[in-house]
Amino acid sequence: MIGSTLAHYEILDLLGKGGMGEVYRAHDPRLRRDVAIKLLPASLADDPERRARLEREARLLASLQHANIASIFGLEEDATVPFLVLELVEGESVAARLERGPLPVDQALALARQVVAALEEAHRSGVLHRDLKPANVMITTRGQAKVLDFGLARSLLAGSREAEGSEDPTARLDLTGSGELLGTLAYMSPEQALGRDLDGRSDLFSFGVVLYEMLTGRHPFRRPSGGSTLDALLNAAPEPPSTLVSGLPAGADALLSRLLAKQPDGRYESANEVLSALDRLDEPPVGRRSSPTIAVLPFANSSSDPHDEFLADGMADEILSALTKVRSLRVLSRTSSFAFKGRSEDVRDIARVLGVDVVLEGSLRRVGPRLRVTTQLVDAADGYHLWSDRFDRDLEDVFAVQEEIAESVARALQIVLTQPEREAIQRIPTASIEAYELYLRGRGLLQWFTDDRAVKAQTLFRRAVSLDPTFVPAWLGLAEASMLIVQWGLKARSPADLEIAVEASERAFAIAPDQAETLTAKGLVAWLQDDAASAVAALERARILDPRLWQAAFYLARVSMTRGDREAAVRCYLEAADIQPDDYQSLCLAASLLEAMGREEQLLAVCRRARRVLEGHLRLHPEDPRAYYLGSPIQHLLGHQETALEWAETALALGPSDGAVRYNVACFYLSIGRLEAALDLLEANVATGWGFGRWLEQDPDLDPVRDHPRFQALLRRFQER
Repeated sequence: MIGSTLAHYEILDLLGKGGMGEVYRAHDPRLRRDVAIKLLPASLADDPERRARLEREARLLASLQHANIASIFGLEEDATVPFLVLELVEGESVAARLERGPLPVDQALALARQVVAALEEAHRSGVLHRDLKPANVMITTRGQAKVLDFGLARSLLAGSREAEGSEDPTARLDLTGSGELLGTLAYMSPEQALGRDLDGRSDLFSFGVVLYEMLTGRHPFRRPSGGSTLDALLNAAPEPPSTLVSGLPAGADALLSRLLAKQPDGRYESANEVLSALDRLDEPPVGRRSSPTIAVLPFANSSSDPHDEFLADGMADEILSALTKVRSLRVLSRTSSFAFKGRSEDVRDIARVLGVDVVLEGSLRRVGPRLRVTTQLVDAADGYHLWSDRFDRDLEDVFAVQEEIAESVARALQIVLTQPEREAIQRIPTASIEAYELYLRGRGLLQWFTDDRAVKAQTLFRRAVSLDPTFVPAWLGLAEASMLIVQWGLKARSPADLEIAVEASERAFAIAPDQAETLTAKGLVAWLQDDAASAVAALERARILDPRLWQAAFYLARVSMTRGDREAAVRCYLEAADIQPDDYQSLCLAASLLEAMGREEQLLAVCRRARRVLEGHLRLHPEDPRAYYLGSPIQHLLGHQETALEWAETALALGPSDGAVRYNVACFYLSIGRLEAALDLLEANVATGWGFGRWLEQDPDLDPVRDHPRFQALLRRFQER
């Protein structure tokens, strides 16, 4: 076969062979690339069942498009010989790597996340792999995992029972051989070995075996013979991996114990759930956490009027904001919690996806001037209610209801509120319910920025402060909407927006000069006016007044960055990430600075943490370009170059005219040496009016082109503008 031609493919080398087929390296002279060719062994080439199996593999592979699944290019035939044309994956298999011993923990877990991501895609597409094992997972030369060989894959829609009605494993398996014809015994789930119906949890068991082996270098069930291996698979409990190898993260034993449960009901329900569990591996068990994590879900609108949706959302958002004042709590942001709006899912599943200890959910119903609010605080571990209540009040009592809910949550979690925390929760922002409703509508519009939404929010905040000129949050909302337009708006921006932001922040500060929120707004306005010293002074004062205010920490980091104070910027970014557990952007920006500062050990730790948070965020918001463009350098620094480039290109595809997207992708391109492509993006930004001079002058990501004539020219154009 080697040296011959199959169709127009030149056969170069044998890559592997087994009961399911032979795989060769081949060259495609038409496209000038090497590929993998898979065909049936000569002894089985005329077997109709085997030919049908090969064709089924082709169809299933064609239905999958994922970075961690080797692609299929075609199903072809030469004379009477059918064959698959596949992506050629350069590197070594996990099986080959395991011959040198267990993998480093970080590498094993990084590969594990990618393999589970591939399984998640396959299962979502209705495909079971059924033969996941180290030999079928390649580690590319760039450190990326690629799942291969879907020769035993089966559609979940078609069912997976073979040997219908048989409970005798010998009806399906050659226990003295390798078991290759219908799977590999040592990596089968118990139900697959017994010929029972399968679902995605069977692949998760196989994944658990692979992960166990990657971490420990030992197989949990393999014995000298097929019969004893089957007995161990069905009956034996593997040794906890922490007894075999040191340095495993907290939770590794529990994760593998659940993956390798004998009954499917004892395992994780889905690959997505396993991804969440992998993200939480380094966290201590819930019962030992000093600062429990909580997600406040959007309240359901039970009113007959759909326009009350903003009131239900607003109540949840205000409670979330109140709870962030409690130092002993770690509160997930609205971005993560509200990703489940309108979805009917078990609260325990939501908690697992979000990685929190407890979840607050509720509903709101308004009938005329009356409100009925029902709430329950649910323990993620067992689904039990830690607290629940119902409030029947007049609409004017909405602030009292929010206060009672926040304080009840603290009591249920056995948190003793300090006097400043209690005062912050009890603060009544306005006596005008009409103004409050306008404010809530404006806040809802600002959750996802667009020019049009920001302009509408400005109008709503103006109406709110006209009804109550002492309404500080509405003044702050008006300042924020205007500042967003100044920084990011293109279509809506006008010279008046900065003036509006200045006036609104000054009005808020005059009413409440000792509130951290008003000082933060004051600092941001000063920053926009290029008064960095005043900005730092205001933001540092805000941090003293409220160390839990994420915005103060985050923007102090950004101002410090533009001043060239990288140490302060890193410190504040990491403080912001500690305040808000799902804050990926602070971690990504800190990593950029740490790389420029040459702090490799700290950089690696921050990158790993950022990747976990990013992957969790993208599972909730797969179309968020910001996560992709901030995450691409993280993937690159961790050695995942292909994924890094894919993320950057995805960000550009999602936001081709977004100035922030172009700027950040340009920074990434510079890090990988694509200078001209980066300058193209930067020039497009300056040409369309986007830009922030201090970033162009101070951002270390732009250092590779500081002296480039094109960069010098665009910097002059920006300064002239």
